[in-house]
Amino acid sequence: MTGRLWTAAPPRSMHRAMTRARDNWLWVAPIAAALLFPSLSPGHGAEPDVSETGTPAPPVDIPPKEAALVRAGKAGEAQRLYLRRTGKVRSIESRAEAAQRFALYVYSESPTLSDDIGGIILDLLQEAVDGFRLSLGVDAPEVATALMQRAEVERLIRPDDPAPWADIAYQQAYRIRYARLGPSAPETLAALMSLADIRSLPSRVGDDPSAVESAADLLRQIILLTRNAAGEETAALGQDAERALARLETRYGGQMMRGRHPRIAAAQASAACPAASLQDSIVLSGNESALAGVRTRFRKAGLDLQPCGALLIFPLGPGTDPTPVLGILSDISAGRVPGVTIGLSATPADAPPTASPIWR
Repeated sequence: MTGRLWTAAPPRSMHRAMTRARDNWLWVAPIAAALLFPSLSPGHGAEPDVSETGTPAPPVDIPPKEAALVRAGKAGEAQRLYLRRTGKVRSIESRAEAAQRFALYVYSESPTLSDDIGGIILDLLQEAVDGFRLSLGVDAPEVATALMQRAEVERLIRPDDPAPWADIAYQQAYRIRYARLGPSAPETLAALMSLADIRSLPSRVGDDPSAVESAADLLRQIILLTRNAAGEETAALGQDAERALARLETRYGGQMMRGRHPRIAAAQASAACPAASLQDSIVLSGNESALAGVRTRFRKAGLDLQPCGALLIFPLGPGTDPTPVLGILSDISAGRVPGVTIGLSATPADAPPTASPIWR
C-alpha cells in the first residue's frame, strides 16, 4: 500500500483532499481530516526546493539529518534523534506539534506503509494527542485532528479489522468537533463519516442487523445536516453519505441476520427525511423508548412527529401551529424529558453514538 497519501489542506477543504488509497468495501473516507500543514504535501501544489544534489529539500521544520535518515529507510533512528532534539523544548504544545509534523513527514516520505513504519507514525501521533491534551485541554480541536490522523493510519495498516481504539478515536474526535464546531461543520461531518465507515466494517457488524442499522442512521444524520447546504464541502459530504447509504444497502440489505434483514432503506434524502432543512424543522434525538413516549404526547396534542432514521422531525412552516406542544418542547429543552434532546444529541462520554431501529 502506498505511503504517499496525506495531502495538506485548509480546514474547510479537507474533505475534497481525501485519499484514494483506502478504497474499502463501503466508500472512500476522508483521510486525516483537517491536515493543516501546507509545507508537508509532497507531490501536491508548489514544487519543493531542490538541493544541489537534486534531492528535494525537507520542509524547514524537519532537520536535514533526520530527513536524510528517513529517506534512507532508517525511520526508527530518525525518530529517536528527532525526539531527543525536541525533548529539549520546554513547551508541551510545541513538542506535540513537532511530533505531529514529523509523523506526517515520515508518512509522506515512506514508499510503503509497513507495520514498522506504521508503528513509528502511530507512536508519534500518540505523542501529539497526549501533548495537545496536556497543553490545550482534552476537548481542543487539535486533539480531534491528531486522533483522526492516528485512526486513519491504523485503518491503512489493518483496513479489514483495525484495532478497537480506532473506533474510540473517531468517536472522541466527533464529540470534540460537535461541541467546538457544531454538528453541521464539515470537520464534524467528516469525523461522523469516518465513524460510520468503521462501524460498517464486517469485522464490526458480524451478524448483528442492528449494527448495520446504526451505521445507516449515522449516514442519515449527515444527509439531514447537509440538505440545502451552502458550502461545497458540506454539500459533497451529503452526497457521499447518500452514496454510502446505497452501498450499505447493496452490501447488507439482502442478508439474513439473526432471522431478519437489516432495515437500511437506502432512499434519497428527500424520501428518507420529510423536513426540507434543519432551519424549518425541529429535530428530536435520543433513545428509542423515550422518543416513542414523546411521539405519543405529540399525537395526543393533535400533531405527529415524522421519522427520519433514528430521529424524529417536527416540520415547521405555513399551516403548522406548534402552540399545543410548546410545553413538551420546553420540557425537552430544559432537560425534563430523560433520553430526548432537541437537535442531534451529544454522545454520552462512556459510549459510542448508537442508533435505534428505523421508525415505522
